[in-house]
Amino acid sequence: MDTKVKNHSHALLPLVVILFSIITLTVSLFLIVDSQSGILDDSLDDDDTARVEFYNISIKAGDNLTKIFKAVGLEEKDVFLLQELGKDGRALQNLKPMQGISISVDTEAKKCLNLSLWLSNEKKLEFIWKDDHYETVVTKQPLKTSLNYASVKVKNSLLEDAITSGISKNLVYQVTEALGWEIDFIKDLRAGDEFELLFKQSYLPGKGFVNDELEELLYTNKKGTLKATKFENSMGLSAFYLPDGQRLSRDFLSSPLKYNRISSPYSISRKHPLLGITRPHHGVDLTAKYGSPIWSTGQGRVVFVGTKSGYGKTVVIQHNYKYKTIYAHMSRFAKDIHKGSKVKQGQVIGYVGTTGITTGPHLHYEFRINNKPVNPMTVKIPRSPSLAKKEIPSFESLLEKNEGIRIQIKHAREED
Repeated sequence: MDTKVKNHSHALLPLVVILFSIITLTVSLFLIVDSQSGILDDSLDDDDTARVEFYNISIKAGDNLTKIFKAVGLEEKDVFLLQELGKDGRALQNLKPMQGISISVDTEAKKCLNLSLWLSNEKKLEFIWKDDHYETVVTKQPLKTSLNYASVKVKNSLLEDAITSGISKNLVYQVTEALGWEIDFIKDLRAGDEFELLFKQSYLPGKGFVNDELEELLYTNKKGTLKATKFENSMGLSAFYLPDGQRLSRDFLSSPLKYNRISSPYSISRKHPLLGITRPHHGVDLTAKYGSPIWSTGQGRVVFVGTKSGYGKTVVIQHNYKYKTIYAHMSRFAKDIHKGSKVKQGQVIGYVGTTGITTGPHLHYEFRINNKPVNPMTVKIPRSPSLAKKEIPSFESLLEKNEGIRIQIKHAREED
């Protein structure tokens, strides 16, 4: 009896060992597969780039952040978080056409991870999502510049032919502005007239060309060639000059805005319509629609921005040691107009209003010589002064430099 039991035990031993090995192997394989499965799952969870999409958007008229976020699949709650960030957030409430926005979107969480807004061609405001809030960073990427050359021969119109030649509209407008006192671009141009342009191109890496700035031009017709070169004088003011140093443009425009009529002329004794007293009226009142843009009639520096009793919101510009202009009754000032800022001829400085003592929307405009008021509508617009003798050597050096660059570029293109 005992012997039989022993024999059966010995017989079963190999079978038990085999079964144990099979079970061990199965468990090991399960653990390996489970472990590998876990690694694969983790790697998928960590691959955030698979669910992030990037958008580059150019702002158009009528666009706002809510509209843009909806278009890229984002919810409105992020709009409120961004716009509540004080001064930085207000930049997102006042989007302007042609501004650029870049957005990184987590498509699974429907979350804005990063938003970059170009405040200017060089300055970028960035909003970065961190934990449960947005952090802001302002970066300034300096523009890189290079000089380039282009020419266009007139066949139909300067604008049409220039664009066909690859010249930007902005550059054409600068040409017409520079030669505005010399050429009537509608009546004077003839087929065969030629423009040669030397201009500075500004660009940002990764963004491309962002600006063209005219540096020199040559206009050739049957009568000869007119050459004008931009030069910055010792006061830091830029203008175009002829080769002999004579400034090309005039110092002042005839009017600071597009007005409907003169409601009150310059007078040494005028009865004030509201105050009922007779006193000098040292300027002219030009009626225009409320909010119409007002521009500086000349190049200069702002010496006053603020409120002047009966004048209301006023801007005073000193053009040089001799000339000064005054603009009063504005509704508001243009952006970036402050005491000490430089303004160009034709630059918008404010908008027509009714501030101060007025009977309706208009601009009170004064022209002063040596701080003495004169009639802005009859004063002889002074011709622009030539360069000072001490500036002639620098100007002649610039002429020589530009000529060398133009010849070099033209020869390089002829060889190609």
